[in-house]
Amino acid sequence: MDRFFRGFAAGVLAGIPMNIWDLFSYHYLHFSDLRYLDWSAVTIFGHLPHSMGELVFALFSHFLWVGFMGTIFAYLIELKITSRLYWLKGIIFGYVAGFLIYAAGIALKMPHIMTRSLDSVITQFIGASIWGFTMAYLLHLMDNTSLAKKV
Repeated sequence: MDRFFRGFAAGVLAGIPMNIWDLFSYHYLHFSDLRYLDWSAVTIFGHLPHSMGELVFALFSHFLWVGFMGTIFAYLIELKITSRLYWLKGIIFGYVAGFLIYAAGIALKMPHIMTRSLDSVITQFIGASIWGFTMAYLLHLMDNTSLAKKV
């Protein structure tokens, strides 16, 4: 597996605990009022998901997005940023990516995203940190196994 796909796989797999936390906070803690899949839906459809099909497609698209972000991180690490303290760099990358995505949503005046409650923002930044840590850890594991194909 080359660097692109290791980063993509690490990003997608890290999206699982990220979304578990997000859905737990939304459905059980009632702490957040916006899910990651809602971000995807608003970006794709211009509105929150209205049907199960839109919800599933938005969630699928979110997993593709976090996979893409994992690929970006994989190439940044390879650019001699070093993989020392990879987990901390992953957390920072996840947090900064979340910050930039929030900024883009506000700058583009996206409905349902422009104004968020503190609880939702905290939930999603915790999720971004979970994703960054998990993605960096999985990428580190993949880089140090036979999955790593040196090209």
